[in-house]
Amino acid sequence: MSIIFYKEIGFSKTDIAIYQIVGNSFTYITNDLANDIHPQYVDNDTKVVFSSNRNSDQINADNDTLFSKTYDLYICDLKTKKLTRLTNTPDANEYDAHSLGTNKYLFLSDASGIVNLQKAQYDSTISVIDTAVHYRYFTTLHPVSNFSRNILEYHFDETSNNLNLLFYYNHNYLPILSNLSAVTTTDTPALAFYKEYQ
Repeated sequence: MSIIFYKEIGFSKTDIAIYQIVGNSFTYITNDLANDIHPQYVDNDTKVVFSSNRNSDQINADNDTLFSKTYDLYICDLKTKKLTRLTNTPDANEYDAHSLGTNKYLFLSDASGIVNLQKAQYDSTISVIDTAVHYRYFTTLHPVSNFSRNILEYHFDETSNNLNLLFYYNHNYLPILSNLSAVTTTDTPALAFYKEYQ
């Protein structure tokens, strides 16, 4: 099974679909007006994390005509089709997410003005207990790298923590092989946003 993009030229939108090799068929994960890019399987291929310019936490919300100018990260449970927003940064783009383990993600972000690596930790805490337990879900963002040039592309190997980074420097493409711990910075504070659920 592999994830692909499907671009409908007439509507200028991108949606995410799974291509089943056996049977030669497509199953759409998203099929709406929002642009959905950079999908990756996570959590043992039970979920897909992707970047989107949608404003709602709903899949196939064709009435959502006011799209964001930036891209945030979302995760979709393939069994329940539940969509969860991981980031909410109106002034930055987040894309190309990879799993760092359960509810932890590594991705590219232009929040600093330069495209660097960041990581997100999705978690919850009990907000209120009355006749039912109410949870507050939140994502904490941490900068990982602080390069002076944009990362054009990267590949992350979860088993070895190795990174392949691609930069453009001095009129040449510069590939760099590194380890995640070698590029991690600790000088910038973490950011968090919260969402209440019952």
